[in-house]
Amino acid sequence: MRGFNMSRTNLDKKEIRNKEIRCKVRNFIISVTVILSIVVLIISQKNNFVNDAEAHADIEKYYTSIEIMPGDTLWDIAERYSVSYCSINDYIAEVKSANNLTSDDITAGGYLVVPVYR
Repeated sequence: MRGFNMSRTNLDKKEIRNKEIRCKVRNFIISVTVILSIVVLIISQKNNFVNDAEAHADIEKYYTSIEIMPGDTLWDIAERYSVSYCSINDYIAEVKSANNLTSDDITAGGYLVVPVYR
């Protein structure tokens, strides 16, 4: 009977050791997967940044003067002259800055300097 208990104890120790090894392997695989995912994410973000910079590198900014027509708003003008990579709000802020405007109020018959991207 005593021999049976010893081999059962040894078997239990082997099972525990095998479980520990499986747990360590699983944790290692999870860690490697997380690290690889982070690396892929960083590389893809870097590529997006480079692609955006290359896409806008050939665009030049010019300024032109336009007459404000009746009913025009800064939003209307921004929709007419801004480009797709520039938000309407950013474009309006740029127009206001170029014309020293402190409000969104503009008057028909007046003129504005607006940036034009080509």
